[in-house]
Amino acid sequence: MIIETGIKDGCLDAVGMDAAIKAMARELISRIRCIEEAVFVGIFPRGDILAERLADAVGEANGFRPPVGRIEISSPGKGLRESTLHLRSIEIPFAIEGRTVVLVDDLIRTGDTVEAALKIVQGLGCASNVLIAVLVDCSAPEAFVRSDIVGVTLPIGEDENIMVYFEEEDGFSEVLRAMSVR
Repeated sequence: MIIETGIKDGCLDAVGMDAAIKAMARELISRIRCIEEAVFVGIFPRGDILAERLADAVGEANGFRPPVGRIEISSPGKGLRESTLHLRSIEIPFAIEGRTVVLVDDLIRTGDTVEAALKIVQGLGCASNVLIAVLVDCSAPEAFVRSDIVGVTLPIGEDENIMVYFEEEDGFSEVLRAMSVR
């Protein structure tokens, strides 16, 4: 029996993901003037895991592990517009006033979720700077939000999806490209 999964290819395995995260951490350290003033905010459900991994990598490379918070943005239901995104929960146990906030998500495609999270973070106080870090950037040229720190850029077609898996949540770490199911 043959089962059709729709998986086209594996883009990053666990080793490749770790290497990309370490490279992202090095770039963050070089771009943030005072890493001790940085805070990371991960977008649940996968960006929070990436934020923890990035903070660990920064700590290993620099000796200081930035604090990590998380926000959860609700997804629009079938047939609803992306503008219906709103805050579902927030866990940010630190002030962001005057600090560099690194907003972290697993991937960016349209930029809608990151844009909603950015508005929420901006409403929490006056950060000195906000950087957007994503493991996978597969955004279209017309996307409103752009990532500042990128692990890997993967251009995709309209009929393709990128799936990011983390050991902490899924039991394995991998980035896969798949055909969209219609």
